[in-house]
Amino acid sequence: MSQDVKKYLSDPRLASYLEYTKNNLEDALELYRLNLRLVGAFFPLMSMLEVTLRNAIGHQMNNIFPDQGKGDWIEQFLKILADIKETETYIYDPFTPDINKVKKAIKKDVRDQEKILLKEELQQDKNFKHLSHEEQDKIIESKLDKEKRPDLEKKIARKINDKNIIISKLTFAFWCAIFNPDVYGTIFKGKVIEIFNFNNLAEKKEKNRETISLILNNIRHFRNRAAHNEPLIFYKQKLDLQRGELILQNIIEVLTLLSEDLKKYAEDIHLVKRHLQTIEEYCSEVKKLTV
Repeated sequence: MSQDVKKYLSDPRLASYLEYTKNNLEDALELYRLNLRLVGAFFPLMSMLEVTLRNAIGHQMNNIFPDQGKGDWIEQFLKILADIKETETYIYDPFTPDINKVKKAIKKDVRDQEKILLKEELQQDKNFKHLSHEEQDKIIESKLDKEKRPDLEKKIARKINDKNIIISKLTFAFWCAIFNPDVYGTIFKGKVIEIFNFNNLAEKKEKNRETISLILNNIRHFRNRAAHNEPLIFYKQKLDLQRGELILQNIIEVLTLLSEDLKKYAEDIHLVKRHLQTIEEYCSEVKKLTV
């Protein structure tokens, strides 16, 4: 069984585990399994962090950019970025393409949903049911673009202009970039950091953009590795469980900065420490056997 599992996981993916276990496949696969469990243990915390952080930033953006007939904060933010880019030689702007990408995805989702509903409606026609999939798709697309176009455009416009839908689909990288120096001072006037209460921390830290940016980007890089099932327990081909402990600490820190209640709430939704302990114990046994 082990050889078959190795074949499907691939040699490159198992390379770090095999190197650590001195090519003992059984130990390498068990270590890989433990790493997957660690990944799973981190995701509830990361999910909670992402949701609470984006909501906190969103609320603060409403204060920084009150509507007052100028549109919601997303519209105002995009306009300010566009104006700056007309006069400045360079400004770091991942925001405009990210928001446009989300709007494009929303438009596709709405259209796909309408296609499903229309197909169900047309399936009542026996002649339609006997057509090939390609012919059915052509009829559906034609009806959407002609008969259903006004209603479809209204639905799309309503959803792509709903800031709550857009906010829910923006990536964690988007929210991390809010603390980039290019926009933090010039556009947000340093007000975004007010979502954090540094008095909540037992170990006091300086209240500044750099502190938050460093912590969030550390979490983001780790999160990306977890999302691709990369080894969280190795760093530069060496066993490193301290990094996992540091990221756990970083996540808890951000939740604490937002609210002490969030920190307490998060304590019961993860088993990261238990999995790190299990991995440490297993690695100790592996080392004894491979010496």
